[in-house]
Amino acid sequence: MTGKLSFRKKALYASLVTTAFFAAIECLLAIANVHPTLTIRDPYVGFEGSIPLFVEHRSPEPSPVVVQTAANKLAYFNHQAFPKTKSNQTFRIFCLGGSTTYGQPYNDSTSFCGWLRELLPNVDSSRRWEVVNAGGISYASYRVAAVLEEVLRYSPDLVIVYTGHNEFLEERSYREQRTESPGVRRLTSWLHRTRTFSLLDELLGQQPAPNGRWLLPAEVDAILDHESGPHSYHRDEMLRAQVLQHFQFNLDKIVQLSRSAGAEVLLVSPAANLKDFSPFKSEFSQALTAASEERWFQLFADAEELKSKRRPEKALAALSLAADIDDGRADLHFLRGTLLQEMGRYTEAKTAFLQAIDEDICALRALPKIHSAIEHTALSQRVPLIDFAAILDHDCLRSYGHPCPGREYFVDHVHPNVATHRLLAMAIIEALDQRGIVHPIEDWRSEPLAAVSRKIESRISPDFQSRALTNLAQVLSWAGKQQEAGPIALQAVALRAEHKLSEDFECQFYAGVYLAMQGATEHAIGLLANVAKNVPENSQAHWRLATLYYEQDLFDAARSHLERAIEIEPGNADLHQMLGVIHADMGEKAASLRCFQQAYKLAPDNPRHLESVRSPGDSSQSLDATVNHSHAGG
Repeated sequence: MTGKLSFRKKALYASLVTTAFFAAIECLLAIANVHPTLTIRDPYVGFEGSIPLFVEHRSPEPSPVVVQTAANKLAYFNHQAFPKTKSNQTFRIFCLGGSTTYGQPYNDSTSFCGWLRELLPNVDSSRRWEVVNAGGISYASYRVAAVLEEVLRYSPDLVIVYTGHNEFLEERSYREQRTESPGVRRLTSWLHRTRTFSLLDELLGQQPAPNGRWLLPAEVDAILDHESGPHSYHRDEMLRAQVLQHFQFNLDKIVQLSRSAGAEVLLVSPAANLKDFSPFKSEFSQALTAASEERWFQLFADAEELKSKRRPEKALAALSLAADIDDGRADLHFLRGTLLQEMGRYTEAKTAFLQAIDEDICALRALPKIHSAIEHTALSQRVPLIDFAAILDHDCLRSYGHPCPGREYFVDHVHPNVATHRLLAMAIIEALDQRGIVHPIEDWRSEPLAAVSRKIESRISPDFQSRALTNLAQVLSWAGKQQEAGPIALQAVALRAEHKLSEDFECQFYAGVYLAMQGATEHAIGLLANVAKNVPENSQAHWRLATLYYEQDLFDAARSHLERAIEIEPGNADLHQMLGVIHADMGEKAASLRCFQQAYKLAPDNPRHLESVRSPGDSSQSLDATVNHSHAGG
């Protein structure tokens, strides 16, 4: 008599049959060219429109059709051109990502893409290499995925992806996802990866843009480009988690899209400036009483003063007391990292610098969880990964004795200098060698590399370099990063002077502002006076000169520049306030009162102006507050 199957065996057989059934359906749908929803639609965000990155340029016959960057995309992308039809001997590489891939603050010629384009023919001449730079300024992973969908039409053999720094650059919301449980999100994510779900979704007539998707403009609308800039950013742990989830989705989509088109993928985990770039914005991690906040800021100020007096142990002790109140502020961790770095406690310093990046409210450097997401995709999808951050840590340790890369490798918070782009290109070639894609000659790191280095570096004229640095200083200064913008502006000024180039008054202005902050008053006045003379409509130059002259008790000069600034900006209440202070110190009480009254009229909600009108005799005490307030965003 045959025994009955147990319930466990019945369940096992049923699950095997069901799995085999759906596996067969997936295979049939793959043959029928049905794609998973993941590769067709982003369930998180949509775009209000699309502008093609590449357009055809037809030359007279019999020349082949050339594809080139669309003119209306050149504000975000480098000009690139390549044959529409790829020859059999060509290995075509597309490099995707944000402004690092683009090559900022320079361009494609000095980017890792430019290095690859020059190096590969010298390293391996067995095939024709074609490297296309499709990196877009400020492009996050969801825009990179959209670019990929377009470039896959042009038969890439390899897609190199460098992304992760720009995920918090644009405003987004995840309205539907905020109400979903983690289990539902995981199930939905898995379903979007199946062709069966994609077919059912189409048959049931689902709309291509679910109601919960956030619609983005066709081109980047960075929060930092708005008037409020970094002030728009606030702590939002739920939004951060959803952005990271969306990033993971985009990475998986990029890999699957590439493979579905027969292209290999190489992921690069991005690197950032750890020790020489402070956080963009700090906030407390919890609600504190006014007394607790005041105590925290006093301890932090004590730590900064102790640092300036070269008493790092005492400074660390003050920071520890501040951390007991709230350790969620990025500026605390950055200052701690700086102190530990100065003390030679490099491992602890690196931990603190990474924590500062993780706590930065304006997260414009890849968070640690961004790196984890890239590693997860590389492992789960079996994609080769270049950990660029680890490469620079190792190189920094070997070259400088510590694992905290800074201005030796970067021109700002994330953009590598030319030599660092070369390091990345070399790492990519080594990875392609391991994959059997490149077969390099034995000594390619010697003369071939040196020859290419000379060629690329010759393209960077002093004028080109100084203009790029000035643009960078301008952006950083606008974002409130004067401490970081200043040295860059000084470098631009020095370049132009060394090579006897025409003066650039914009970089002189940013350099002068920085020097004034550093107490180099005479040098600062020299630069700012030159700006004010040659660009007389620059009210900020007159304003800052007035401040410097006032600090030296040169009241007539200070008054003259303030009056010129007011001619340019008559509606600026702070200018009238400052001029009132100067008149008061010169004993001109009537003129002082008129200025204070005008400041109050222009900004009646400002208590400082009201107090000056009420007590004009004490108004000189408010000059520092006026200067600090009015120059905060300058």
